[in-house]
Amino acid sequence: MIKLVVDKNDNFEVSNIDMQEKRSLYTIETLEKVQEKYPNDEICFLCGSDNLKEINTWELGEKLISKYKIIVAERDTDLIDDIIKNDALLNCYIENIIKLKGKIKFNFSSTYVRAQLKKGKSVRYILPDEVFYYIKDNRLYIN
Repeated sequence: MIKLVVDKNDNFEVSNIDMQEKRSLYTIETLEKVQEKYPNDEICFLCGSDNLKEINTWELGEKLISKYKIIVAERDTDLIDDIIKNDALLNCYIENIIKLKGKIKFNFSSTYVRAQLKKGKSVRYILPDEVFYYIKDNRLYIN
């Protein structure tokens, strides 16, 4: 589904690096593999503030935040500055955290989309057309 949207923009590409492995990779392992593929580029991790709050509980989370820039979008009522201030690990690597300007206006996660579909609700106007029709045509997430 991501590929359907990304293929419209030459500045993006979808990677299947993690799908080529026999086991699920930790985020840091995926980033390291991407870095190997693009050794001259700076690789960053983009996430929402909900993930930033949990990164210290992730397997190899400290290695992730010490090695890569983390680009964070604020979600809901989260304040990135407060999240960092209240977390010793994040405070240690504050120079690696980049806050995106503005908040996410529409907080629609994949979990939210799947839940709406399971309830029989429409997600027509919260998804790109390609994704909406892919889900519909393939009858995904329907009971």
